[in-house]
Amino acid sequence: MFVAESGLPDRGGFKIVLSGTPKVEVSCGMVEDTPPNDAEFFDPITIADALFGDDGADSLIASSLFAGDAFISKNIEHKKTDFISAYDINKGVKVNRVDELNNFLAKFNDRHHQIRADGNRISIDEDQQSDVSRSVSGVYANQIGIPENDIFVEPVFILELKKFVEMLC
Repeated sequence: MFVAESGLPDRGGFKIVLSGTPKVEVSCGMVEDTPPNDAEFFDPITIADALFGDDGADSLIASSLFAGDAFISKNIEHKKTDFISAYDINKGVKVNRVDELNNFLAKFNDRHHQIRADGNRISIDEDQQSDVSRSVSGVYANQIGIPENDIFVEPVFILELKKFVEMLC
């Protein structure tokens, strides 16, 4: 799925290397704000400055996440590659379409993954798409008016995927 979404050629060279100590990493993540080797990989201030300019000095802007799918905030349509922040959610976010969820399912099925016991492909019909849209919009609607520092920012696509998986269960 990473290769398919990246647009890079699929030469079979992409692989995910799992940690040899996943429990240690999870435990560390539960008690630390950042990983102990964080500075080796990136400087969050430099990254926030490069992405958001002067606005990156605001920690809530700096911790914005890729939306992963289109959303509407303050009557402005945002693209999947835009960032979503606690400020957006506080002012209201609406999801009209689940285009990236549809794209994900198509790519997933094209890779011949079979996770269903009956061997059928995973599909989403128009009613399910509407239900996912409403559910995701509802999650965001429940956070309107909450102080921004208390809002848990979750990307649109991740919420769509979670809501769809709940439907399948």
